Amino acid sequence: MTVHAKLSVNQLEDALASIGATVDEILDNSGYTLGEAMVAAGRAGMDPEMDYRKVPLIAADAVDEIRSRILAERAELAGIDPELEPSEAAEFSEDLPIGYNLTEQAFAFDELKRRAEESDRKVIVHVDDIVGRGGIAPPSWSTRTDADTNVWSSRHRSPAVSIPLSHYDAWWANDSDQLHMAELVVGLAQRGYSGDISIELERNAGHDGALKYQGVARYELRLDEAEQLAHTILLLLDVARGTTDTIVEGEQ
Repeated sequence: MTVHAKLSVNQLEDALASIGATVDEILDNSGYTLGEAMVAAGRAGMDPEMDYRKVPLIAADAVDEIRSRILAERAELAGIDPELEPSEAAEFSEDLPIGYNLTEQAFAFDELKRRAEESDRKVIVHVDDIVGRGGIAPPSWSTRTDADTNVWSSRHRSPAVSIPLSHYDAWWANDSDQLHMAELVVGLAQRGYSGDISIELERNAGHDGALKYQGVARYELRLDEAEQLAHTILLLLDVARGTTDTIVEGEQ
């Protein structure tokens, strides 16, 4: 059985970029409605409202036919013969919008309205859609993304390890006879716009039985900085305990 490749609306937009095809034009001339595209996205496990343009839907070999239909539809709206050569069609107007060969003032204004409506939809994104907002995809080790209204302030984070700290005040936990010890929380982080990975260290402690506030002391280290810190701590441990992990010559 032959499997025909399918393209998403976004991919069709790219393929038809030379004529500036809009999402509405692509759907209208491919035989699909917006509702059908949203249903297809839902069946694919995607967000129907946000991702309907991403789901593979339209046969790849239909691109040329869709282009012809869109140009013919535009020509009909403008009252221009679609069989005219671009140079002949240009006689209908002295001011051709960039990327278009068939135009009149009324058609250009109609096209402007279509683009404005399409742009209104594109600027609405989900807060967790970091990639759609211009950021980078979560790394493989990330288990959560702390999204901010500014994608630069958003962070992908790994699971964090908590180290109990006995020299700092604890705070009361859920039950009155349980305490949550002060802690040092350590984990990986990556900003939403950068591929640079950092190691975060955050100390949380109590005050009068309550959590003082999140991040009493917090540091964000580059990997090379964290490496220097790790080696320094190990050296200090060797000095304090009178041990060494240095390999003696001749030993394996």
